[in-house]
Amino acid sequence: MSEGNAPRKLHKGIIALIVIVAVAIIAVAVYLLTADGRAYSRAVELQAAGNYDEALAVYQTIPEYEDAAERIRECSYQMALAREAAGNYAEAQALYAWLGDYLDAAERGAECGYRAAVALETTGSAADAAAGFAALGNYKDSAARAANLQSALERYNTERERVEAQTEALETALATGEALLETGGTPLDATTLSELQACVDEANAARVEAPAAASTLDEVEAAASALARIDYAAVTLALEEAATAYADSAARYALVDAPEPEFVLDRLARMPEISRIVAETDVLAAEEAGNAEAAEEVADEAGSAEAPEEATEPAEETGIEPSAEEAPAEEAAEEADGTEAAEEAAEPSEETSIEPSVEEAPAEEVAEEADGAEAPEEATEPAEETAIEPSAEEAPAEEAADEADSTEAPEEATEPAGETGEAPEAAGEPVERVYFASALLSEAFAHLSDEELLAAGAECGGSVEIYATADEARQRDAGLAESGAASGSHAAVGTLVVRVSEALPSAQRQEFLAQVIDALTTSEPGEAVEREELAQGIAGLLHVQEIGFTVSEGRLYYALVLANDLVNTAVEFPRLRVSFYDEAGELILTDEAVRMAICPGQEIAWASTIWDVEETPASATAELIRPEVYNLADGVVACAPLEVLESSVSVEDGAATLQCEIRNPNAADVSAASVTILYRDGEGALVAGENGYTPAIPAGETISFTMPLNASLVTDNYQVYVDLG
Repeated sequence: MSEGNAPRKLHKGIIALIVIVAVAIIAVAVYLLTADGRAYSRAVELQAAGNYDEALAVYQTIPEYEDAAERIRECSYQMALAREAAGNYAEAQALYAWLGDYLDAAERGAECGYRAAVALETTGSAADAAAGFAALGNYKDSAARAANLQSALERYNTERERVEAQTEALETALATGEALLETGGTPLDATTLSELQACVDEANAARVEAPAAASTLDEVEAAASALARIDYAAVTLALEEAATAYADSAARYALVDAPEPEFVLDRLARMPEISRIVAETDVLAAEEAGNAEAAEEVADEAGSAEAPEEATEPAEETGIEPSAEEAPAEEAAEEADGTEAAEEAAEPSEETSIEPSVEEAPAEEVAEEADGAEAPEEATEPAEETAIEPSAEEAPAEEAADEADSTEAPEEATEPAGETGEAPEAAGEPVERVYFASALLSEAFAHLSDEELLAAGAECGGSVEIYATADEARQRDAGLAESGAASGSHAAVGTLVVRVSEALPSAQRQEFLAQVIDALTTSEPGEAVEREELAQGIAGLLHVQEIGFTVSEGRLYYALVLANDLVNTAVEFPRLRVSFYDEAGELILTDEAVRMAICPGQEIAWASTIWDVEETPASATAELIRPEVYNLADGVVACAPLEVLESSVSVEDGAATLQCEIRNPNAADVSAASVTILYRDGEGALVAGENGYTPAIPAGETISFTMPLNASLVTDNYQVYVDLG
């Protein structure tokens, strides 16, 4: 090729290349322009062959091509029909829902949803079925079935949550109860331990396995019924209460497990039913400190019976010399004890050779008969039953002689005050004894001295004995039961033995015992009770207001007035000892007198005569012999004082007569009354008196009474008293 042809050949090559590229571009454009058609054609072929899923997939790539959108709905509809026919209702419902109002898609979609919900109800999830039915609204019975499913689910969930909560509570209570059984300690009430063990056993037996999680309606309903049969509430509550009772009882026991005496005193001081409290060691400490009166009372009341041989020597036991007033009587008793029976040495009339007057005899006989009739069994156990012994000043030497002549066994003689006559027991001596008086028995007990209250034992209210161990306390309690102590009057509480007076009625006795125990064991004691300061000792009960006497023709006439300042307490058979002295203060004779009763707030008088008096006394004193516990009575029925409406004294031809009208204001008859006339001198001093006795006075009636008098005694200034005879 020549060089001249080269450019032309190059030009032709470029043109050819351009043509090839253009053709290629045109070919691509033509291919692209015909792709939708080819896809469409492919989809149509798939649709015609019933391959709706594949056809739909192709149509969805060309949704805007010709009638592809319509064919998409048609394919979806056919797919939904196929799934519906195959029982795939959920998928069919989804396709029908997408189709909206296409043909009958809405109706078919609802039916598929209904059938899907029915399937879920029986073989799937009740919750999903309830949601499916609820979505269908009022289609067929969808609303009712949705409500039924929802109700079943709510019942199931409620029962499940209840059982889960009860199970948790039961497990907690079981853990608490089992821990208490292992480490809870000693309960005050042993039954709380057995009750807790029984509740733990019952709770363990009551536990059942809860049903598995439920899905279908049948499972939900069955599980709900099974759960409804599980109820731990009662057994859990019983277990919790038993655990609380046991824990409280153990805490109460801890309070009375060898407590200090101060604790017992403090707890008793918080009881309004208790009016006085005294610890035995405090009284004994007074003796050691040299308090002669207290020491002598303690020796007489609590320690004089330690050895029968020593009972005749009270002065040596207490270390206190007898007073000048007591010495003659004691010497007479000692002399009589050497040659006669102790009982004879104890008679005042034999010591002084003075016989009681005829006027005194009826009252004394009545008193003796009444004492014997009230408690014949008690009469053989003075320390235990009468509780209050005469004080050192009041106790005559005759009583010491009586004690020396006692036939009690030596073992019993060593029992402390308030315990005489009880059977011996294995328990050792208590660490402390605390005695208390209660107004439940008598307001008078609040006036007793510490020594008198100590001597009374439990009879004025009760006592608390503190022992070193619980075994000793139980032995002591068993000993009391064997000795015949009344039921409900004593109990072992930890290391304590609590006693209340057997004088209380049975129901009240048991209630009072429970109150004392609760006061000692409660974790929340009440406030301390403020108690009024009261006069202590026998003078706080009754007191002699005045005494007077005169001697005429070898006879000694004396009279006195006794007052009862108590508000609600009558004293039955009040007894006085009257002592007469010479100018040197030496005792020359004594006499005793007794009346039936002195009512609250009443003054009574009596007079007596002592025959064959060889020496005219220079002075006289009167002392009250301490009443027995059972002679202090509250609420006496026939105790309104008798009334003297009119009285007059006439003296004629050396004879004198008392004429009076006496009224009985009580609702009960009075079998007899004692009439006492007191004579006073011109200055009003009491100088003598005389007694007489009336016949029966009917309730609410008035009688006339006449009594002869000793004209030599009569004065213009006189008073007439009348009281129960």
